[in-house]
Amino acid sequence: MAAHIVIMNDAVELVETMKILLEEEGYRVTTYPAAIVDMNELRLAKPDLVILDWLFGREADGLQVVQAVRLDKELAALPLIVCTAAQRQIQEMQLHLSGKNVRVLYKPFDLEVFLATVQQALGAQGATTDDAAEDDSAVVGAVAEAPDGAQNGPGE
Repeated sequence: MAAHIVIMNDAVELVETMKILLEEEGYRVTTYPAAIVDMNELRLAKPDLVILDWLFGREADGLQVVQAVRLDKELAALPLIVCTAAQRQIQEMQLHLSGKNVRVLYKPFDLEVFLATVQQALGAQGATTDDAAEDDSAVVGAVAEAPDGAQNGPGE
């Protein structure tokens, strides 16, 4: 069965682009225009991965989601990717996020790097698309060449 990805982001155009791209790769995608801090709702969605923005409006709701997910027994191991343009705020939180095993992808990002980061995050927990054929070395190589200072988690 295809991996299920939840996207939480208030940028409608970006969400639509991500959704189309991920669905073309064979993933199931559910989108939310706001940060979901109700972990019951997230548990019911049963995602294999959550991609979220850091800032919703002017609020750093992404931090609340990260903290709530990591404190929830059922969701604590869920892979998270923060996809954001808030570089200064994220850099200040880098050690905290790395310690929580959260990957970071800075906007603007290359679509190949985005897909590689998704595959890597899912591979870390064993979820893949039905027809995934890339091996981990190809994914790591693509992530290592990320433009625009993209960062994809601890040790990478």
